[in-house]
Amino acid sequence: MSHTATVPTPPDVLDVEHPTHGAGLPLSALLLLAALTAGTRAQGGFYPSGQLLMGVLLAGAGCAVLLQRTRRAHSATRIVVPAVFALALSVCAIASAVTAHRPRGAFPEVALLAASMLTVLVVVRLNRVQRLVVADALVVIGLAAGVSGFVGVAAHVAPLAHVDENLWRAATTLTYANAAAGFLVPLALLSLARTAESRASRELMLRTAATTALFVGAASTLSRGGVLAFAVGLVALAIFGNRRAIARALVGPAIGCCIALAGLLPSVPGASRAHLVIAGLAFVAGIGVACAAAASLRRSRRAAAVVGVVALVAVAIMGLSAPLRHAATDVAHPRVTTASSDRAGESSAALHEIGRHPLLGTGPGRQTLQWASTDGTVSFDRYAHDEYLQVAWKCGLIGLALLSAMLFSLARLAKRGRRAPATSGLWAGAVAGLCALATASCLDFLWHLPLIPLTGMVLVGLATTTEENQS
Repeated sequence: MSHTATVPTPPDVLDVEHPTHGAGLPLSALLLLAALTAGTRAQGGFYPSGQLLMGVLLAGAGCAVLLQRTRRAHSATRIVVPAVFALALSVCAIASAVTAHRPRGAFPEVALLAASMLTVLVVVRLNRVQRLVVADALVVIGLAAGVSGFVGVAAHVAPLAHVDENLWRAATTLTYANAAAGFLVPLALLSLARTAESRASRELMLRTAATTALFVGAASTLSRGGVLAFAVGLVALAIFGNRRAIARALVGPAIGCCIALAGLLPSVPGASRAHLVIAGLAFVAGIGVACAAAASLRRSRRAAAVVGVVALVAVAIMGLSAPLRHAATDVAHPRVTTASSDRAGESSAALHEIGRHPLLGTGPGRQTLQWASTDGTVSFDRYAHDEYLQVAWKCGLIGLALLSAMLFSLARLAKRGRRAPATSGLWAGAVAGLCALATASCLDFLWHLPLIPLTGMVLVGLATTTEENQS
C-alpha cells in the first residue's frame, strides 16, 4: 500500500490557481461594503442623513454577524480588549456630556465607537480569500472617489472641487479636500502593496492603473497633510514590505501621476478656465505610461529605463509651457509652506480649554474654539483640526488616555497578524495605510466623517491573523 505525503501550502500561494475558491462574501461583509459606498456618496457620513443610512446598513451587518454560523465564531474574542477600551471611552463621553448638561451630545461618539468595533469584527471573521476581495472592493470605492475629485478640478465642478487660497482643490464626493486626502492616501498605499505582489500580467496592469489613479486623486487635493501622511505610510511600507517589489511597483504610478498632474495644472488656479479635455487626455496618457512602465520593468530593467526616460522627457517638455509654469507658481506660493496660522490658533485655543477642563473636558457638542490673531481679528472654529487634541478637548485627558489604549490594542492586534497574514503584501499595505491615517489624523478633523475611521477599522481587520493560516 502506498502512502502519499501531504505538503503544506505556503500562505502566500494559496488559491493562486483558483482565486475564486472561498471568495463568496457573507452578508455581513456585503452590508459593510454597502455602508462604506453609501458613506463615500453621502459626504463621508458627515451629516445626519448620511450617518443614518450608514448606521442602518451597519446594523444590518451586525444582525448578519449574529446569525452567521461559522467555525470562526470565536474570532470575536480577538477584539475583546479593544472593545473594552471602546466601551470605557463611550462611558467617558457620556459622563463628560452629562457633566456639561448636554447628554445627547455623546450619541455620535458612542455610535461611531460601536460601529468601529463592529467593522473590525466583520472583517476579522473573513477567510483569506474573502479579505483579498474586500481589499480590492475598498480600492474600487476609493478609485471612484479619487476620479470624481480629479474631474471636479479639471471641469471646475463644485462640490467635487472647491476653491481654497485661490486654487481649485479636489474635494471628491466627500466635498472636503483634506478629508479626501485622508481617505485616499491609505487606499493608495494599500493598492501599491497589492500591485507589488501581482503575478499575472493582466492583474499587474489593472492594479497599476488603479494605483496611478489613486495617486492622482490624492495629489489633486493639494493637501500638505496628505503629502506627509503618504511619506510616513511609504516609509512604513518599505519597512514592513518587500522593498524591491514595492520600488518596482512604484515607478509606473509615480511617472503616470506626474503626467496626469501636468495636464491638470492649467485648471488649478482659481482664475483659470477649465481644461477638461487636456486634463482627461493627460490622465489617460498617465495611466497608459504607468502600465507600459510596469510591463517593461517586468520584462527587463533596460526597457523600463527607456520608458521612464521618455516619460520624464515628455513631462519636462510640458514643463516648458508658459501656462504650466505659471500654474505651478500659483500652486507653490500658498501650498509649499509649513505655516498655518489657523492651525496654530486652533491648537492654542484647544490647549487652553483642556487646561480649564483637564479630566472630562468640555463635553461633546457644538461648542466652538475662539482665538485672536496678531492683528486682533477674533476667529472661531468647531474643530481643533487634530483629532487627538479634539478628544482631549471634548472628553478630557481621561478620554485621551482611553483612546490611546484602544488604538494601542488595535495596533497590537494588527502586529500579531504578521505571523499568519492573508498575504504579506496585504498585511504591509494595511499597516502602511493605518500609519498614514494616524498621521493625517494629527492634521485635520477626519474622524467627524465616519467613512474615514471605519475605513481604518477595515484596514485593522485586514491586518489581523487569518485562522486558516494559523491551523
